[in-house]
Amino acid sequence: MHSHAEFSKTSQLPPALLLVLLAALPVPLARAEPDAALEARALEARALVLRVELRRGPAADLAPLLAPRQNALARSLAIRALGRIGDRPDVNTLLARLVKDKTEPQRRLAIWAAGIARAKALYEPLAIVAHGKDPSLAATAAAALGWCPDPRTGAALAPLLGHPSADVREAALVGLGRARAHAHLVAAIAHLDAKQPEVRAAADFACWLMAHGLRAEKTKNQQPWDGDASLAAAFTPRLSSGDPEERMAGLRPMGVLLPKRLAKKDWPVLLGLVDDPDPRVVQGLIWRILTPREGKDVDAALARTLGHKDPKVRQLAAEALGQKKQRAPLQDAFARERDVRLRFVLAVEVARTGDFSAWRIAESLNWGPDAAVRERAEVLCHLFARKLGDALIAAEVAHPTATVALFENLGERKGSDVDELVNVSFASDDPSVVAAVIGFVVKRRLDKRYDDALFLAEEGATTPIDARLALIEGFVELLGDKKLKLGDKTKKRMTAWLDKTAKSDPSAFVRDKARVLLKRGRDLGNDYKGLPRPTEPLFGIELKGESDWLNEREITILAQHIREHAPKIRFRTSAGSFTVAVDAEVAPAHAVSLFLAAHAGVYNETRFHRVVPNFVIQGGDPSGTGAGHAGWFVPDEISPLPYVRGALGMPKSRKDDGGCQIFVMHTSYRPLNERYTGYGNVVEGLDTIDRIRVGDIIRRAEIVK
Repeated sequence: MHSHAEFSKTSQLPPALLLVLLAALPVPLARAEPDAALEARALEARALVLRVELRRGPAADLAPLLAPRQNALARSLAIRALGRIGDRPDVNTLLARLVKDKTEPQRRLAIWAAGIARAKALYEPLAIVAHGKDPSLAATAAAALGWCPDPRTGAALAPLLGHPSADVREAALVGLGRARAHAHLVAAIAHLDAKQPEVRAAADFACWLMAHGLRAEKTKNQQPWDGDASLAAAFTPRLSSGDPEERMAGLRPMGVLLPKRLAKKDWPVLLGLVDDPDPRVVQGLIWRILTPREGKDVDAALARTLGHKDPKVRQLAAEALGQKKQRAPLQDAFARERDVRLRFVLAVEVARTGDFSAWRIAESLNWGPDAAVRERAEVLCHLFARKLGDALIAAEVAHPTATVALFENLGERKGSDVDELVNVSFASDDPSVVAAVIGFVVKRRLDKRYDDALFLAEEGATTPIDARLALIEGFVELLGDKKLKLGDKTKKRMTAWLDKTAKSDPSAFVRDKARVLLKRGRDLGNDYKGLPRPTEPLFGIELKGESDWLNEREITILAQHIREHAPKIRFRTSAGSFTVAVDAEVAPAHAVSLFLAAHAGVYNETRFHRVVPNFVIQGGDPSGTGAGHAGWFVPDEISPLPYVRGALGMPKSRKDDGGCQIFVMHTSYRPLNERYTGYGNVVEGLDTIDRIRVGDIIRRAEIVK
């Protein structure tokens, strides 16, 4: 068993002194030949930079590592950390110096860091570099400009579309897309037939986001918008490409630009995609083209896809036809469908059209061991009950998903049955039910139940996290409603609880929620405390300590092991297995967090709660809702890793609030690049990623060599 006690001496040094000593080292931090002293110093440098980075500490703490004669590794880590800390005056001052210095050996990295920092104050120096003579620097600066909001961005990048370097042209397109500079959409379309596939892909991306920008501008100015058929036609040739990624990319801007009713000339190529050999393309066709549009041809195409071999294609088609109230094809599909989960989906959609015959059949089926089927059945039961007016049977149903769904569908119903449902739900052992009833009480302004909510709040940490999060949202909403007359005692109790929660709640997620909604994040300081300390050795490394949290030095030790030994994680699911490898160099905290979660069994028997066909699968939430977590969070570690098919990423709702959940890409998706932390990829089992549907279970996650 290994120990990290050998590094303890240097870890006792004050951070400021340690930085000075590290900056004075005349030797590189990494050598091919083993050297315990150098390795120890390298570890301390990594740990110190990681501490400043993850805690979003003062940029001044990194300044000594940026000294001109500092070794390359320490400088690169410090520069990257500046970008990840983000758009702050102290960060921008250091980055500006590095970006402007023509002799700076790591100038390109500094330019990239300025981009991910969203440093709008650095717009002008970045624009100068983008028009400089060095193509490599110009390309990096052009892409970074897209992240630095400025009305001049479009005009600055458009001339670079004619640059002799393909890398610069690609980067200019990426920058224009990020800026959504729709005035240059036609110029971007001209690059759809570029010889270089990278330029074509960047043009697809840019056109898609520019199309969104054009639609948003029209809507903002209250101008009518029914697409632009002439612009949409420019993407038709992409749909005949031999590369499915290019076919899918062509559908994206067309989905924004096509009119609501399609012309006959638009149909031949689109109809050909109904039989596309790649199910992902058909999924994109349904999602982006057919679902938002009207007409008999649209409905007929959707009806055809109800017989597709891919169950996710059939589900998308069923949901689209239910939305359009197309009863007959749904009834026919229900009669022939043999997939038990899809039968319930179809039953929901048939019921949505006003015909409950499918539900009457589905109700009598043996649901089997699949929890997702039972959940859908319960929700459907209450949809059915609500339609018939027998609205409150959920109070007697054990499955919490049904009760949550019922609160969402009660409308304006009142009466003793509603009161009884509220009583039962406040006493529920299920966190999602308690959170739902709190939201219901706040939405309805049920002032007689505020004491029940306050009682839950003042119970403290014994109240489930989901409920505490709902209480925060509810109390902030009530206190902010100027028309609502809350009693002084009630106001005082709510305010006191919110203040206490923001400062000292045991859950980082709860503290963060309170700080964000109270707009008090800055005065309370950085809230990241570390990653959870495992109760048993990980990778054979003993990690005992007084604190419940691993510090950055311990995280660095684990990340170093991952870099050197390349362990992987195999997810065994109800749809098959897939294996992921992580990059502990670009995202050490995320890599270590994933292994800690797998090691602790966090993922075992969790479900995939979100699957967007042709886009992403997401799961690993212990609550199964998508709003849960395992009790810790991980600040963003934005990296250059692209979101391609099989890429592993970290979900988040805002900056720096990643947790234990994971998502994996079905296809390439540039809009996520440098916005979400990408930190690995699937190395085995991509076919499983394609098969996974909502409700599929992660049976267990195991660490493999």
